[in-house]
Amino acid sequence: MSKPTSAEKHSAPGQAAGYFYQVERAMARLAESNPEAIVAVEKEDDVSVRLSDDRLILEQDKHTVNDSSPFTDGSHALWNTLDIWTTLAENNEISPEKANYFLVTNVEIPPGLARTIGECDSSNVSQCLVSLKQKAGEITGDVRVKADRVIARDNSLLSDVLINISCVDSSASSAGPMLRRKVIGNLHLHPEVDGIDVLNGLHGWISNQLLEAWRAKKPGLISRASFDRQLHRICHNLRTFKKRFGFPKHLVDIANTDLNRYRKERFVKQLTLVTKNSDETLEAIDDFVCCSTERSRLAKEGDLTGDDWKDFDGNLFQSWQNIFRRETRLRAGEPEEDIGYGIFSYTRDKEFTLGEYTAHPYFVKGTYHRLADDKQLTLGWHPQFQSLIK
Repeated sequence: MSKPTSAEKHSAPGQAAGYFYQVERAMARLAESNPEAIVAVEKEDDVSVRLSDDRLILEQDKHTVNDSSPFTDGSHALWNTLDIWTTLAENNEISPEKANYFLVTNVEIPPGLARTIGECDSSNVSQCLVSLKQKAGEITGDVRVKADRVIARDNSLLSDVLINISCVDSSASSAGPMLRRKVIGNLHLHPEVDGIDVLNGLHGWISNQLLEAWRAKKPGLISRASFDRQLHRICHNLRTFKKRFGFPKHLVDIANTDLNRYRKERFVKQLTLVTKNSDETLEAIDDFVCCSTERSRLAKEGDLTGDDWKDFDGNLFQSWQNIFRRETRLRAGEPEEDIGYGIFSYTRDKEFTLGEYTAHPYFVKGTYHRLADDKQLTLGWHPQFQSLIK
């Protein structure tokens, strides 16, 4: 087996997994918090919770795609976290008496300093301080600077922070299927609602909320009250639309999809032949991505047969063909761009059956854009689309 390249060692999957893990942890905190709680991502910490009594929960979340704990005795993750938390206490920004700190990872934290700190309380804090300073003295390299800074702080301050630190690892349902089951249990869902469908909807909603806040240069805050409203909305829609194949558009998770990368695709070129409206272009890309995402999910679940998909695509094509023939004949002599836009408008606004039920509008429009994206150029909007699209 070939060795990974330098680029592969520093590639995006690990960073992306870390971001998704923060969203997963934020959702878990929201599900278990009181009604007045506010959860933040990348504010006071990776994930933080401000409770109704003004107490704070601070999480330092470290996701890894291998089996090694990020919180080893000499790790940057551990000492940098301790440096941050004790600095906040030293500067009177966050009082240890009103804070609970959590070292969180998706793998097991083995016996060592992090585990010792996580088990520290008022009865053994003195021994914990001794262990902390002993381990700091054994560290070399860049981490030593942070370690020295931590142990140089007042013993009383260190003690106040240490006794409020807990460890949450894979043995405590910190990630993955076990965490999802825990969250579903905390949500007290109606038996007719599928828990995983709810979590997928909430995950997409939380991601959207955070991205919108950060793009607006605002902190990523989500209240338990708004979380509950969205939860009820998702549950209502899932129960209402359960007999429809596919989620309503707002529940399809495309928060981390770069829509701009689709601007050079064939279906966009087809659309720009008949309209230069940028909003319609963005809407088309959105419909295309949502439809493709949902078709992929439905294909994996197997609720629809191959004949269902064939009939759906075939019915859309036949409808387009009838409209194309009618418009190009009855409107001959008009500007071809206008004729094409008419074909596009009439086509996208029709309803079609998918399986036994009416398909969502985005599914119809997205499927048309998928057909227009086909390299065989069997479907398009402009009367001369086959000669104009290379």
